[in-house]
Order: sequence, then structure tokens, then C-alpha cells
Amino acid sequence: MALNMPIYYKDVSVRLNRVLDTVGLGEDIRWKRINMFIQSGDMLSLAFNKGIHYFGSQAEATTTPGLQSDIDMVIYEESYRVVKNLESWMPYIPTLLIVSDENTPPGYVKLQSVNLHHPWSVYNIYREQLNLDGHGRFFLRNDHSGITLHDLNRHGPASTNNYGYITADSVYGMRLRAWPDQAYQWLTRNRRYNWPSYQTIRLIHETGALLVPVGHKLSHEQHIEWRI
Repeated sequence: MALNMPIYYKDVSVRLNRVLDTVGLGEDIRWKRINMFIQSGDMLSLAFNKGIHYFGSQAEATTTPGLQSDIDMVIYEESYRVVKNLESWMPYIPTLLIVSDENTPPGYVKLQSVNLHHPWSVYNIYREQLNLDGHGRFFLRNDHSGITLHDLNRHGPASTNNYGYITADSVYGMRLRAWPDQAYQWLTRNRRYNWPSYQTIRLIHETGALLVPVGHKLSHEQHIEWRI
């Protein structure tokens, strides 16, 4: 269905962009702000040995001070390597294997710790971070202190912190660098208007996925489930 926009919309858009350029809010300034947040995330990642990235209206320079928009950020662990199968296992690197079985709801996985010295699925991290599933296997809890901050206001996988002058929403998780099998249909499904573009889809595919620490509300194993 085509959009029937008034013919004057194009002229209004051009004039509005000229005004923004005149007052110093042009495309070059927007990209400077975007790059500032990218570099800030990179520096924090190096400092804390975690993957930290900003997103949302603040990082994309699509807000104004009067809106008092919050800062959105995603934080994922770099100390673990998350893999889809044991063929990707590497020695002496803390590894988590994603597992799904008949008890795992669609769109969710469980994370099983792998031995540092040989690719067998046995736990090698602190027992308080693990829980048994219905088959007697140890899996990483989705509420252990390395992933979530319990003193923050929690909304699903996100935590909110108020710094007084600004509010920050943080999503914590584990990064899966390979594309999850459950999401392959998203890559190839038919799309109207060619959006997103093929280049964007390829970039998303190469980036992988984030596993966030929240389980299915109706699952009896929700404390060890991670949502893709």
C-alpha cells in the first residue's frame, strides 16, 4: 500500500533541514555525537573488560535536551565464550554451550559450562552461579551477580539507574558471536519494500546475538533460561 503524502511535505522537509543546518544541528553534528558515543563505549569496554555499546535516541542524536531522554546501553560479558556446539570449543577459555531441549520454550536457551581443558560439558565455575535442570545438568543462573545488578530497578532483562541528572537503562547479557539456529528464518523471510537492506541483514548476521538474562514466565526452568 503506497503512502499518500501531500506534495508539500518534500518542500517542508528540505526547509526544515536547512533550518537545522543553520542552527548547528546538521548531519555532520549528528554524526559527531554518534561517534562520541561509539568511542565512549569502546573505552568503557577496555576499562571493564566487557562489551559496552550505547543505542537509542541519545546515542543516535535524535532527541533534544527538553525531552530528557534516558541513555540506553547494552553490556555483555567478554570473559566467557558462548558457542553453539563443542566444535567451537577452545582450551583455557571459559566457555558456555547453548542448550535447548524439550523443556526449553522457543526463543530461549540454557547455558552450560564447559571444562577448560577438554570439551566436555562439566561445570567449572562457582556452584552458587549454577542450578540443575530437569535432567540433572548444571546450567548458569540468569540472576547471578556477574550479569545483573540487584540494587537496580529491574524490568525484564533491563535495569534502570537514576544518576540524578539523567536516567540510564542497561541491558545485560552474554554475546553469541554466531547466528542462533532458532533465528535463521528471520534472515531469509520475504520482506516488503526491501527493508532492512541486504547489507544491513548481512551485518546483523555477522554480529551474532545477545542472550539476555530472563526466562519464560510460564517455564519451570525460567531461572536458568536466557532469551535470544
